[in-house]
Amino acid sequence: MGEVMGVQNDMNRENAFLDLARLGKHRWQHYLGSFFLIAALWQILGATPYLILLLLFPSAGEIWRFTALTFSFVFLIIGLYLAVTLIHRRKFVTLITPTLLVSWKRIFESFAVWFVLVAIVSIVDVLIRPDFYTLSFNPVPWFLFTLVSLVFVTIQSFSEELLFRGYLLQALGLLTRNKVLLLLISGILFAVPHFLNPEMQSDFALMALYYFATGVFFTALVLKDNRLELALGAHAANNLFSVSLINYEGSVLETPAILIANAIDPVSNLMSFIAAAGLAYLWFFVIRKPKQQVVDTYQ
Repeated sequence: MGEVMGVQNDMNRENAFLDLARLGKHRWQHYLGSFFLIAALWQILGATPYLILLLLFPSAGEIWRFTALTFSFVFLIIGLYLAVTLIHRRKFVTLITPTLLVSWKRIFESFAVWFVLVAIVSIVDVLIRPDFYTLSFNPVPWFLFTLVSLVFVTIQSFSEELLFRGYLLQALGLLTRNKVLLLLISGILFAVPHFLNPEMQSDFALMALYYFATGVFFTALVLKDNRLELALGAHAANNLFSVSLINYEGSVLETPAILIANAIDPVSNLMSFIAAAGLAYLWFFVIRKPKQQVVDTYQ
């Protein structure tokens, strides 16, 4: 029997991205089963390579530890794919866009814009307080790590966006269309898993606010653009910049970055993010206002 999936003509185009959750099976039982499947693959099978590395090779280098730790996100994407296609019975691409094709141009534009903005605010901070940073550039390890991080950091950031701003946001859209409420809940859901990160010890309240603001910003991009591509590109740029160019001592992901901050500064971290987020939002929706999108049909 052929599969037919469509975005109905009477669908509210303002909420076209959220409405994609209605294409397949979307009762609470389907989400309960999906949550168990995703959690098992991500947190159990996905954690296995890192646990094996710690037990058998406790002195493994940064690249091996980083690869094993981020490899768990491969299982997160697999879990999401199986849940969406086998349990919810809809196309995996519906986690990204209500149109037939993913806009890679939009992803790369978002990546470039966010990378440049983060670089600018970071350079300003380095110039203001150079003693706060240590130059640790070592060409060979840095080059090898950058090649690895291009793959696994992209997988990690994409999988988080597919989970939080794709799957979970669309699931929340089945319960409410109040965008303020969606922003708040999505921000909280994104912040909570980061509460165990070591940087939370610097100032729990400010770091929690930073992760909450990050989740709100990426969700705002999705709800405004009615698709996931901008959040995918910006999140990947943010993480790649952090692990390869400027990292900080005690990071959850120890990497041979070019500059290492002596510690994370929660105030500067939050203010820099707010400045970059505001400029990015202006660029995408005021300066480069997207054209009216047409909602296509899956079939």
